[in-house]
Amino acid sequence: MANFDYDVLDGNETALKIRGEDLGLDGTVQIVGQKFFSDSLGLIGDSAAADETVDASAIALLKALLRESRTTEFDSGVASVGASSTEIVIVDVSNARTMGIQIENAGATALNTFVCSARYHSGLGGFFNPFAQSAADYDTNAGRQTGNVLNPVIASSAIGFPAGDPRTLAGGASAWLEINVARYESVRFEASTASGSTDVRLRGVVK
Repeated sequence: MANFDYDVLDGNETALKIRGEDLGLDGTVQIVGQKFFSDSLGLIGDSAAADETVDASAIALLKALLRESRTTEFDSGVASVGASSTEIVIVDVSNARTMGIQIENAGATALNTFVCSARYHSGLGGFFNPFAQSAADYDTNAGRQTGNVLNPVIASSAIGFPAGDPRTLAGGASAWLEINVARYESVRFEASTASGSTDVRLRGVVK
């Protein structure tokens, strides 16, 4: 049946006009059903949000649920790291809470630094604030060691396993990190060697 507009009162007894589908009569009472169109999603749904319709409200809730349940894998690809600090990858962590990464040194030269930095807003451009770069950041001060749930580095392969320290990762070795990223817009990873170069690859998940 055709759509039609009907009047209702909200809790403040303010008249509202709602569009629904005529489902016929129950005796003398008009039955109206709210329709949800598949093409209401995406851009149409975004523009409809300004109308504060039931459709738009439902879409907003669904989008929020999708954001909360988002799981995204990332792969930096192979990056050549040399004696100067080299950016390996920047990962978008907006609307994410945690990150787990595997760090692989596929070359023959050991690393001598591994730095995790965070940005709080995309408009800050290249400004990133380092939050993990010392041995203690990956070991002694890791969240599971200190019981500090707000510490960005939750756990690391460096805890109890010196060979798994990202800062001194040997050629052909790998390490891992778990990070609390709830407060950040994006996270950047950098590394360097004492001399020469090596190939580093980061793969992980944000959720």
